[in-house]
Amino acid sequence: MSISVIGIGDNVVDKYLHSGMMYPGGNALNFSVYSKLAGIPAAFMGAFGSDEAAEHIQDVLRELQIDIT
Repeated sequence: MSISVIGIGDNVVDKYLHSGMMYPGGNALNFSVYSKLAGIPAAFMGAFGSDEAAEHIQDVLRELQIDIT
């Protein structure tokens, strides 16, 4: 049996101003990422903003080959 998953819902970033780093997160987003890292085909569906943080999240998801279409 083969399965695929989709995380539906929230996405956020944690910003560390002192180091200039942003780390994507949020329960639904993390579910998709950890599923993909475990070898399960994964997608994410949620609303994205139009700022640098949203662009960063989408870039990371594309890099991990998580479907966001």
